[in-house]
Amino acid sequence: VQPLVSLFLQEAEKPEQGTKSVIDALSNVLFIYILRHAQQIGLLNQGLLAALQDKRLNQVLEKILFSPQLDWNIEQLAELASMSRATFMRIFQQQLGMPPGKFLTQVRLEMAAVLLKNTQKTILAIALEVGYQSEAHFSKAFKAIYGLSPSQFRKT
Repeated sequence: VQPLVSLFLQEAEKPEQGTKSVIDALSNVLFIYILRHAQQIGLLNQGLLAALQDKRLNQVLEKILFSPQLDWNIEQLAELASMSRATFMRIFQQQLGMPPGKFLTQVRLEMAAVLLKNTQKTILAIALEVGYQSEAHFSKAFKAIYGLSPSQFRKT
């Protein structure tokens, strides 16, 4: 890694044509080294990256991550994973360290936080976009995780 960091520094010190491309390429290489190291020391044995490598959970996670606003239930998710409900719940908990419902809530609220910071959409519009049926229910869930109401979060 040290030679890679030296290359970063050399490129950063001499802004020439193509410097950004070289730094981008070096960043990709560094990221791969970091992932390899994390895998070697066992950091990828649990969590989202590990679960995405599990063929049974991969499709479920992609669906949740790309469409968190849909009205997901455990039976649908277990069916996507081609598992029984009980097996799905157990495997999901083992891989991600939380039940599917909590993961879905976390994804929805993180998406909402990004929308609150980066758009001028109303709180109701954001609530509906991330899968909540009412502003009140969304606000309660948001405050439970972030400690602030959505409007307070937007202002900070």
